[in-house]
Amino acid sequence: MKLVSTVDRDYVTFLDELVTMDETIVSLNTRESKKMSEQWVKKGQPGPIKARVYTSLNKIMVLEIFHSKGLIYSNFVQRDT
Repeated sequence: MKLVSTVDRDYVTFLDELVTMDETIVSLNTRESKKMSEQWVKKGQPGPIKARVYTSLNKIMVLEIFHSKGLIYSNFVQRDT
């Protein structure tokens, strides 16, 4: 039989009550492959003009708060808030 000291029990209790937070930036931009962007164009005609996508404008921040038993809270934060 293994004896557990008071310090060990307090440490385990501390870890069970620990709450932590993480923040991550998620990109909402799905890049278009060369194959996906192909189009038929009449011979001698120029191809379509593609707009440049700025990936920094299509991101949101995700905030998550965790407990030892799992996720407590999650929030999506919009740009400039």
